[in-house]
Amino acid sequence: MDWTIEYYQTADGKCPVREFIDLLSAESKAKYVFIADLLGEYCSRVKEPYVKPILLHRFTKKTEKTPSREIAIAERRMEEYLSRKR
Repeated sequence: MDWTIEYYQTADGKCPVREFIDLLSAESKAKYVFIADLLGEYCSRVKEPYVKPILLHRFTKKTEKTPSREIAIAERRMEEYLSRKR
């Protein structure tokens, strides 16, 4: 069963995750393409560390702990995403 990745989009049509991917180095972009291909081929069978369930937010993690600010952004986007899908 093939499926496509859906990227979070703001109400005004911006796609922060795609914008972030466009700015990645060639090496990082290649890693992303590899993971996206795995996701497309194997669907929900691909688990962490290769993929997180939803692409809502982008940032470069530099510590073990995810900063609370980054979590808050992703939670806000999820709420917005779900409210628009209803």
